[in-house]
Amino acid sequence: MKDLEWKSVLMGFLVIDLVIVAMQNIYCSSCVHVAVLRNGNWNNVPWADVKVGDFVKVTSGQFFPADLVLLSSRLDYPVVL
Repeated sequence: MKDLEWKSVLMGFLVIDLVIVAMQNIYCSSCVHVAVLRNGNWNNVPWADVKVGDFVKVTSGQFFPADLVLLSSRLDYPVVL
């Protein structure tokens, strides 16, 4: 019986943690702005408004998702750090 109680408490904490992470992701996707090339101009748009095919300017130390394709870099060697 005590083993079942322990597992229930642990599952409760995990569910609460997942809800908090989901809320943070929703908040951060609306508050983070990125430079997107649209109509020949760089515009700052909320991260949530980035569409497939947009060109996004990423600067050093800036957060970006892993599903971007690097088209160019100012580095002299072909290594992405």
